[in-house]
Amino acid sequence: MAYSKLYYIQVNDWVLKTAEKMKNANRQDSDSWNTFWEKTYFDLGGKNKFSARKGCPKKAAYTLWYLGRIKNTGRNKIDISINEVAEKISENGAYAVLGQELLENNPNLNKVSLFEEIQKEFKKRTTENPAESDQGGPKLTWILFDEGLLQ
Repeated sequence: MAYSKLYYIQVNDWVLKTAEKMKNANRQDSDSWNTFWEKTYFDLGGKNKFSARKGCPKKAAYTLWYLGRIKNTGRNKIDISINEVAEKISENGAYAVLGQELLENNPNLNKVSLFEEIQKEFKKRTTENPAESDQGGPKLTWILFDEGLLQ
């Protein structure tokens, strides 16, 4: 896949290896995810501390994993409202869940169109103003969907 990398790291490896670390440690909290996410980035050859710590894709990946939306992670799917995702987990997580829903209904959306649709849907469902730019979470969601890793 031409667009399967984020910060020069294969997204599917980054996400699945982080999920494996969570499972092996019997953890499901976001602090552990953050630690394992950053460690996995460097394990896979990443070099930039900023890229490892970037919150938007990290929170999007955590939310998709936590809610059981990523295949092959052993997590059961949890359905909660977008408001609950935004309030209890993160706005970036809400963008990821919305992105998955939008892609399931229109798999031909490109990354730019996907983010525009996420913005509209987030505003409609939460009445809050969405982020003005894609800081990595929607792109990560698009890559996972494109690689067939979302369920």
